[in-house]
Amino acid sequence: MSDEPLVLTASDYEQKFFAEAFAGAEIVTVEVRMLRETYDDILAVAKQEGWEPEESLRILLTRGLGFTKGELYLRSGDERQDHLVKLLLHLESAAAVMKYYAFDFMRDNKVLEMRNAALNSMCHDLEATISRLRAENEALKAEIERRPVLNDQPPGEQAASAAGKTRSSRAFFRRRRER
Repeated sequence: MSDEPLVLTASDYEQKFFAEAFAGAEIVTVEVRMLRETYDDILAVAKQEGWEPEESLRILLTRGLGFTKGELYLRSGDERQDHLVKLLLHLESAAAVMKYYAFDFMRDNKVLEMRNAALNSMCHDLEATISRLRAENEALKAEIERRPVLNDQPPGEQAASAAGKTRSSRAFFRRRRER
């Protein structure tokens, strides 16, 4: 058996664990009339739990549905209770797997955040280097514009006259003229 951990992408995870649960699922919009007091209580719970208002309505509605279904199963005969126990065990195992993958995704996210921070730092450093090099480039351009250009000499001789001719360069030009 390999020591490498199982690499599962988010889409693979959804396909593997939610394919059966959400096969043929469809979203519907529900409009419900309720007392303002009840709605305010829902919003208070949502704020306390850190949920968005729409999300809180969905969560509380499905929790209430699950609670009511559980009570119905418990009031039914033994066959329904066996089904409820099997369902609970199935959900517990699915939750354990999802918890592991959620932990794994959070760890990977932390690694990616650290890599992103390093890349952002490197980008910032490179931008500073670019700014410095641009300033140096502008200074060099200004220096070139300030220096006089010796137009009456060919380019090779300009450098030699600016630096002062040496013996070897003089000898080179003498031999060249003699030819």
